[in-house]
Parts: sequence; C-alpha cells; structure tokens
Amino acid sequence: MKKLFLSLGLVLILGGFAQAKTPPEVLKPYKEYRAALTAGDASEALRHGYTAWQTSEELLGDAKITGDLAQNYALIKNESDDKQVRKRQETAYKRAWELTSKYGVDAPIMYLERGINMMNFYLMTGNNSKAYGTSKKLSKYAEANSLTTSTFYAEALTQQAGYYAARAKHAKAEKVAEKALAAFSNVNDDYATSVPILANLYQGYGLEGQDMSMEAAFSYQKVMESLDGIGPDEHPLAAKALGRWSHMRAVLKSEGKLEEAENKGLCKCWPYDKPRNESLKPIKRVPPKMPRKAYVSGFSIVQFDVDDGGSPINTEILVSWPKDLYEQSSLKSMEGWEYTPRTAEETDGDRQGLVTTIRYMLRDNSGNILY
Repeated sequence: MKKLFLSLGLVLILGGFAQAKTPPEVLKPYKEYRAALTAGDASEALRHGYTAWQTSEELLGDAKITGDLAQNYALIKNESDDKQVRKRQETAYKRAWELTSKYGVDAPIMYLERGINMMNFYLMTGNNSKAYGTSKKLSKYAEANSLTTSTFYAEALTQQAGYYAARAKHAKAEKVAEKALAAFSNVNDDYATSVPILANLYQGYGLEGQDMSMEAAFSYQKVMESLDGIGPDEHPLAAKALGRWSHMRAVLKSEGKLEEAENKGLCKCWPYDKPRNESLKPIKRVPPKMPRKAYVSGFSIVQFDVDDGGSPINTEILVSWPKDLYEQSSLKSMEGWEYTPRTAEETDGDRQGLVTTIRYMLRDNSGNILY
C-alpha cells in the first residue's frame, strides 16, 4: 500500500503550534531522528526515534504525540534484523494502535490504518497466526463501525483469505477472497493498494483446491492482467499466477474443456502465443527430480529444438519460479527425453521452438500442495 509515513504528518505538528506544547526533551531526539532519516542512517534513526518515543511516554503519557512517535519508530526499517529492535518495534506498533483513540473523529479510520501496519509487521516477521488474528479484529471492527468501504477492511479480508489458502481450507479461501474483492470494488477512499492482486490469487487457490479449474484459471488470469507489463522473472506474483494458470490450462485440455474456456475469454497469453509445433510428441519423458532445497511448488517453462535423432537441443529456460530453484533439475530431466527421428517430410521449422512446462508439486505431510 502506498501511504505517507506518519512522520511527515508529525513534522507539521512539531513545526507548528506543537512547538510550544512539546517538551524540549522530546523535540531534541525527534529532530535528531529526522536528521538521521534525511541522511539515510537507519541505525541512528532507530536510536533517536526510540529515545523520542520513550521520552514522550515518560513526560506526556497517553497523548496523541506519543502514539505518533511510537508509529514513527515502528516504521523505521530494521536493516540489521536485530531481535531487540524487532521486539521494541512490535511494542511500538501496539502502542501507536492503542493511542488512535486520541484522534477524535479520525480515530476509527486511524485505528484501521495502524492495525493494518501491525498486521503487515507480523506478516513480515513470519508470525502468520498473529497477522490472522489482527486481520480478524480489524474486519470485525470495520463491520461494527460502518467502515466496510475502507481499503483497510478489504486488505484485512485478503490476509484472511491467504491464511486459509495456506492451510488448504479451499472453500473458506475462495469465499473470503470473493468478499475481499467485492469490498475493493466498493472502496470510497483514496488509498492506493496492490492487494486486490493477492485477493485474486488466493481466490484462484481456493477454486483450484475445489477442482473448479476453469474458474481458477480466470482468477489467475486476472492476476496476470493486473501485472501487465511486468514479467514473471520480475515479480513473484506474476510467476506464481503464470504457473498456476498454465497448470489449469493443462487440466482443462485434458478434460476437453479448453476450447470452451477460450471461448469464454481464457487468453492465449505468453508463452501460449508463441508459435510452436504441437504435433511433435515425445516418446520418452524423464520425470524431474525434486531438489532437496525445494520449499514450495513451482515450475519451469522451457523452449527447445529437437535434432534429427530425436534429442532435445538448444534448451533454454524462459521462466522458472521460484527463481534459481528448479532450472537445473528441469534441464537435467530433458537430457533424457526422446522424440521420433526426423522424417523426410519434416522441415527444420517443424522441430524448432517447442515449449513445454515442467511442474513441481510439493506437498505437506497431509498431502496438501504447498504453494
């Protein structure tokens, strides 16, 4: 989400009428914090930001400015990944969230915004359970306070859909993702967000998990369309969506439903818009080996030619996700593939520019696919 850091708002507060009300013991470290931010020194910004916040706690207590200073400190990027700093920042997020009650008529929306910051902090630090709990709290608050047209409400729902998708609760993931997308379509604020892309992806996971291949394909296609111009090697969501969309195409083709899907709008997007000879079929395929370091399902899309003897040559990875995980295994497996030897009727073009997708399905102990 593209939002102004609250420190910018705080500059206006301290630069105006608040100068006379803010104790100099707070102003001094705050100005040093600002100077460190301007200089790009995160370590010094953390040190002075923490001092400003703690001094405000001691001198002003439950004041609006204390919450602002806590939020400023929480938002500083912890480059060193220091555990003590991370713990302090978690406390700062909580404190800033608690003090949104000091914002008068703006308190409800500020409660949602800072709650989303808290949720994203948990996601960033890998605490998915706390992120989920925070998102539930936020969505319930929004519904109870008539704030369901807020971007923050839709973002909270999206996180819940992701939580369900990761736990293979497919029907729940689909339902909540659909609710999130409906909320995004009704948003009436000016916050910019890319989270609807995630909602479409989670909806696709939910639909795919319920064997609704055609519907899932269209959800994944929406992700690809939203990232138009951004290639799968440039953005992980583009790669994920392309891999799942490609798999849904294969499923639809095996079910005899691909033509129906294309008539309904399933595109022949890259790499399916690349010229290829689909009549050339392998007579032997060697399954790829799952790399030991694999941690998530993925794929490689490979372009290649076939020599006169029937062996793949000039193999080239067009895209692979996760990057640098499945490339070598894919290329190695293709060394054992065989095609029919060249016939007198075939031209060079008949055996060039073939494209194939090699998929890797990693499952947990319960048999659920790890996305």
